[in-house]
Amino acid sequence: MSTLVYSQTANPVVAVPHYETASTSSSPLHLAIADYSEVVRRGLQALLHDQPAIRIAAVVDCSDTLLNVLETQSIEVALIDLGEDDQDRLRLINQVHRFAPRTRLILFNSHLTLYHILELVQAGVAGIVPKHAALPQILLALHKVRAGRLVLQTDTFTYGSLVQTMVAPGVSHDAQLLPRDLEVLQQLVAGATNKEIAALLHLSSKTVEVRVAQICTKLGVRSRTEAAVKAVSLGLVRPPPFTRLLNS
Repeated sequence: MSTLVYSQTANPVVAVPHYETASTSSSPLHLAIADYSEVVRRGLQALLHDQPAIRIAAVVDCSDTLLNVLETQSIEVALIDLGEDDQDRLRLINQVHRFAPRTRLILFNSHLTLYHILELVQAGVAGIVPKHAALPQILLALHKVRAGRLVLQTDTFTYGSLVQTMVAPGVSHDAQLLPRDLEVLQQLVAGATNKEIAALLHLSSKTVEVRVAQICTKLGVRSRTEAAVKAVSLGLVRPPPFTRLLNS
């Protein structure tokens, strides 16, 4: 598919108001838009065209053309959703970091679980914005990410601030809950034994035992039951319809 390069001199589709932003930079933010949907691409162009603090450098419709743009142009932020599956999305993020390490990525997506949000942030995504976000939200996210902030407007869940705490700068890697931790926690909440968790997640029983101990340390609790209760209270995992916690 071909690169869709957007010219700043093109007429916008609709007239939109200018919004003041929190940007402290005097130069416009150089933005690339990458989305598999033509409707979304054109909509973002129309919304952002007349914003004086934004310069749309390019608009693309696939990962190959995005990488080409990032290699040949100075792009500060890329707003992306190319419809890939989980592995392809992570592969693209890694490629961007390798070929354009100064470009910060915002994922424009409304259908992410907490597991995926954690995975994406740990892979290096600087922001997540839902596709139903209003223009002021999008502008705020763009300028915060440009300034080096982590922005999670994941209002589909109540997990945005929680994830930011879990992956906050200055927190040691050992103190972070990882995606695999959440998988184990979900099984703990269901009342599964270490042997059952090992079989389900294709791990050894010893690995699960060590993982459960690490989770307890990270959550600041003393037992698997306390870990399960705290995980549910924090909204980290879903409580099952029926639980065997009392028997664990």
